[in-house]
Amino acid sequence: MTSLRLTLGILFTAFAWPAATFAAAPLTPGQVSQAINDEVTAITERCCDYAHQDNPQSYADMRRAAWETNNCLIDEIKQQIRQAFTNPEDEQKMLQHLDKIRTNVYCFYGTLYTKNRYCAPDCGQIAESLNEDELQIILQDMLKRLITLNRQAHD
Repeated sequence: MTSLRLTLGILFTAFAWPAATFAAAPLTPGQVSQAINDEVTAITERCCDYAHQDNPQSYADMRRAAWETNNCLIDEIKQQIRQAFTNPEDEQKMLQHLDKIRTNVYCFYGTLYTKNRYCAPDCGQIAESLNEDELQIILQDMLKRLITLNRQAHD
């Protein structure tokens, strides 16, 4: 939990400081334009369509498709990070933070949904896959903020 807080704190700092350079205050969800929200929705749908092109039927196929959807979003985030950071060292640190966030989100939500005291004897397969959904929400937010940051820098 501490590792997740630290990683999210570092990530917030990494995004808030550059955003303050281009805007009066750090980005808040209300500062993300509807156009960027729509763009991220379209990116997510494209990623999801690609991941589901084989029409997954089994639980394992659905988990793989969710994993591939998130990988696609991560690829989009990496492109935005490369655009936002000109210093290769900073870019590399951001990419490492992204990997740590994914790991920590999986650990946190995986434990939350499958190891809590109400999962007796277990919470089933659906609970095991909820961490993919939680990660997707976080990835979409990161993508919105990076796109906003990159657009503000060019305006």
